[in-house]
Amino acid sequence: MNYRLLRFLFAMIGLGAGVSAGLQVMDFARNVDHHLVSFDMRAFDDQIKSTLEPTNIGGHLGNWKKYHLLHELNVTGKLPEIKKTGPAVVALEKPLVGPDDLEVSYIQYVGKESPRNFAYIRPRDEVQHDADKTPGDLYQVGDSLAVKKKQGVRVRVLDIRMGEVDLDVVDRGDSLFTLKTAIYEVDAGVILAASGTQSAGRRVPKKTRMSPVTPNHWDIGSEDILAISEMPEDEILASVQTKPVVDPTTGKIKGLRISRLKEDSIFVRQGLRANDIVLEVNGKPAGDRSRLLHQLREQGGTSEFTITLERAGAIRTYTYSIPKR
Repeated sequence: MNYRLLRFLFAMIGLGAGVSAGLQVMDFARNVDHHLVSFDMRAFDDQIKSTLEPTNIGGHLGNWKKYHLLHELNVTGKLPEIKKTGPAVVALEKPLVGPDDLEVSYIQYVGKESPRNFAYIRPRDEVQHDADKTPGDLYQVGDSLAVKKKQGVRVRVLDIRMGEVDLDVVDRGDSLFTLKTAIYEVDAGVILAASGTQSAGRRVPKKTRMSPVTPNHWDIGSEDILAISEMPEDEILASVQTKPVVDPTTGKIKGLRISRLKEDSIFVRQGLRANDIVLEVNGKPAGDRSRLLHQLREQGGTSEFTITLERAGAIRTYTYSIPKR
C-alpha cells in the first residue's frame, strides 16, 4: 500500500474524530439546560449516601457469599480472626497484703494458745521503716499492726505456731495469709553453750550460712569466719566500700558510711546494708577502716564481737558469735 495513501487515511480519521468531539461540545453548550435537568443529581447523591450508612454492611458490593472463592483462596493473606468460645479466664486479684510486704524475723513459741507466744514482725520494704526506731515489733495473737505502705490498712495476728504466723487484713474477708520464718543453714558441728563454744564431736560438711539467735544476735558459720580470716586486706576493703561521715555538731568523723556492698559479699549475710553508718566495732571508733581492721586482727581469740551502727537514724548493735576452729 502506498505510504502517502496510508498517511492520508490516518489524517482523515483524526480529523473526523476531532470534528465529532467538537460537535458534541457544541451540542452540550447549546442544550446545557436540557442535559442537566434530565440528570437527577439529588437522587444520585442520595444513592451514594445510602451505601455509606453504618447499617448497610454490604455497601455497593454484592452479598458476601458471592466472594467465598476469594475468601478460601486467601488472596489478601489476612484471614479474619476466628473467635474461640470457651470458659472466660478470670485474672486472680493480687492480695492486698501478703508475704511480699511483711516478714517474721523471730518467733517465741511456748505452747498452743500460750499468752507468752510472740512473733517479731517487720516490714520488708525499707521505705516503711521509721527513722526514729528499729523497724518491726513483737506481737501476740489478737494484736494488729499498720502497714505504712498501704494507707489505712491494718493487719491482725490470728495464730502463732512453731515457725509460722497466720494473719489477715482487718475488716476485709478472705484475706488470710501465713508468714514463715526464714530457714538458714547452720554448722551442725558447732554447739553454742552458755559457757562458750564446744565441738559436737562429729564431722559434718561446713556451711557458709549464719543462724540468727535473736534479731540482733548472729552465729557466724565456720566457713564464713575462715573465709574472712584468709581474705587479703585489699579484698576486704574492696568488698565493703565506705566513706567517712562527719558529725555536723562536732565537725569530727563519727563513723564510716557503707556506700556499696557486693551482692555475693560475706558481709551481706552478716546483716550489713548499703547506707549503714558503722560507728563502733568492739567499742573502738570506726573512723579509719584500715586502722580498725588492724586492731580487730590483733585482738584474735575473741568468742564474739559487736558492731554499733546507725541505720535510718536509729542506733543498732549487732552481736556475732565466732566459732572456734
